[in-house]
Amino acid sequence: MKFTFAVRVAFVAALVSTFADFAGAQTPSPAPSAAAGQPDPAKGREMLVHFEIISLPPLTARKALIKYPKETELYKWLDSELEKKDSGVVMERTHVLRVRGGQRSKLEAIHESAYPTEFDPPQISQTISIGDPAASHTQPADNGRVFSPWPITSTTPSSFTFRNLGFTIEAELTIGEDGKTVDMNIAPEISRLVGSIPIGITGDATQPVHETQKSATQVLFKAGEPALVSTLSPPTGTGAPGGNTSDRVWLLFVTPTFPE
Repeated sequence: MKFTFAVRVAFVAALVSTFADFAGAQTPSPAPSAAAGQPDPAKGREMLVHFEIISLPPLTARKALIKYPKETELYKWLDSELEKKDSGVVMERTHVLRVRGGQRSKLEAIHESAYPTEFDPPQISQTISIGDPAASHTQPADNGRVFSPWPITSTTPSSFTFRNLGFTIEAELTIGEDGKTVDMNIAPEISRLVGSIPIGITGDATQPVHETQKSATQVLFKAGEPALVSTLSPPTGTGAPGGNTSDRVWLLFVTPTFPE
């Protein structure tokens, strides 16, 4: 069967059009770009997390929390009070930590304190040597005779452990698909040495007394907005020697932001 020239041209054009449609179906469409002015979730994998601890008297804290139920308004009020000289509002701590999405990060401002946990008890020597009484610490008897004290070994530490004193915080975050919400696990802790107490019969061994402020929580944030995470107030009225006596409320604010 013979085809005319026009039929042949139409047949070739149909083949070319079919091939173009097939190739277009196999080409993936480009991914939608982020909205103007909004961070791209694929690129916003790191955030700068600001931790701020602000303290104020208990009654002032109660009134402020009632008057400013929105955290952003409370934060603005505290910020303005910090500028005043005798407002009673004090910035206790401020820290910044760069956190990558899905990775646990940790910030420490500490020093290590060693203290004994196990002791060898006092020992009375089973043997003594006779020396010059004048050359040693002596004790007079009722009849005027002078004797050297019986040798004794005091309580001796046999095992030690370490404790971090200062500020520690662990954080892990996940950035939402909208690039605005942040799901974060936070565990801040503040520990300090306030004193020591004697232990044992003789009291020649001591144990440290520590104060600790800590919390652990999971919070949803909006990027760029401060959020009140928890109170982190020091303990009061514990009766511990050297313990805290200042009754103040510590507020922990956290603000995650995308780095420029």
